[in-house]
Amino acid sequence: MINPAKNFTLAEYLEILRRRIWFVIIPFALVMAGASIYVITAPREYKASTLVLISPQKVPAAYVQTTVTSQVEERLQSIAQEIMSRTSLEKIITELKLYEEARKHLSKEETVELMRKNIKIELPTNKDRGEKNFFSISFIGNDPNTVTTVANRLSSLFIEENLKIRGQQAAGTTEFMVNELVEAKAKLDQLEARVAKYNRRTTRVVEDPQIESSEKDRLKGELEALRTKYTDNHPDVIAMKKKIDDLEKNKNTNGSVAQANQRRVRVEQIPLQEQDMGALGREYQSMKLTYEVLLKNKQEAQQAANLEKQQKGEQFRIIDPAIVPEKPFSPDVPKILLMSLFAGLASGLALAFMREQMDRSFHDADDVEISLGIKVMATIPKIEETAS
Repeated sequence: MINPAKNFTLAEYLEILRRRIWFVIIPFALVMAGASIYVITAPREYKASTLVLISPQKVPAAYVQTTVTSQVEERLQSIAQEIMSRTSLEKIITELKLYEEARKHLSKEETVELMRKNIKIELPTNKDRGEKNFFSISFIGNDPNTVTTVANRLSSLFIEENLKIRGQQAAGTTEFMVNELVEAKAKLDQLEARVAKYNRRTTRVVEDPQIESSEKDRLKGELEALRTKYTDNHPDVIAMKKKIDDLEKNKNTNGSVAQANQRRVRVEQIPLQEQDMGALGREYQSMKLTYEVLLKNKQEAQQAANLEKQQKGEQFRIIDPAIVPEKPFSPDVPKILLMSLFAGLASGLALAFMREQMDRSFHDADDVEISLGIKVMATIPKIEETAS
C-alpha cells in the first residue's frame, strides 16, 4: 500500500474486499473443511454424571454426639484418592471389561492412567461448603452404556467408602474407650483393696477373758467342794480363797497394763495412719472420678457406633443417578463449527489485509501524487463492458 495514512470509505473497503476476495475465501474454506473433517472423523465420546448429596446426621447432635471428627472435605479427598488408586481402578477395569482394545497395546499402568484422565470428580471446598452440600462424579468414554455403568459404580464406591471410614472411626473410638475403662477399673479395684486393708489394720493387745473366767469358775467350784467337807478356818479352804484372790489381782493388773500399752501404740500410730489414709483417699477419689468419666465416654462412644451401624449419621446419597447419554459429549459439533467460522473469516481477512499492505500499484490519483510527487490533472474512469 502506497498511502498507509489514507482514510478509506466504505466503498473503498468493499473494493479492496472485491479485489482480494480469494485471499478471504481460500483460508476460510480450508479452515471450515478441516473442521468438518475433524467433526466427521473424530471419535464420539459420551459423558455420564452422578450427583451425590451430603445428608446431615439424622439424629440431633444434642442427643447423640458423633465420634467422627474429620471434616467432610477431608474425608472426600481421602475417599477420592482411595478410589483413584491403581488397585481400585484395575479392579473396576477388570470387572467391567473396560479398554479392551487399548489393553492390547498399553501396559496396566498406562490403562489405569487413561481411565484416571476420564474420571472427573467435582468436590466442594471449604469456601462453598455452606452453600454446596453435594458433589458430582463423571466418566467419559466411547460407549454410552458403559460410561453410565462406570459413573454409577464410582458413586456407589464413594458411598461405601464413606460408611466404611465412619464405621471404622466410631468402632476404633469405642475400642479405645473400652481398653481405657478396663485399665481404670483395675486400678480402682487395687485402691479399694488397699483402703480396706488400711481399715482392718489396728494395733491391739487383748487378753482372752474367756480363759481367765473358766479358771476362776474352776477354783470356785473346788472351794465349794472343800466347804462341804471343812469349815472356813480349814487350811485347805483358806489356801483356795487365796488362789482366787490372787487370780483377781493379776487380772486387774494385766488388763490395765495391756490397755495402757494399746492406747500408747494407737496414739503414736494415729498421725502416720492419717497421712497414709489421706493420700490413699485422695488417690482413690481421683481414680473413681476418672473411671466415671471414662464410663460416660464409653457409653457415648457406643451410642455413636450404633448410630453409624444404623446409618443414621452423616451420609452420601445419590439424588441424580447417571443416565445413558443421548448425545456425545465430544466433539461438540456446534461449538467447533462456530469457532471454525470465526477462525476462517479472521484468517482470510488477515491474509487479505497483509496482501493489500504489500501491494505497490496505483489505485487512485492520490497514490500517483504521493508516489510521483506530481499533480494529477484528470483521471479516466474505469470502463466496464456491459452485456449487449
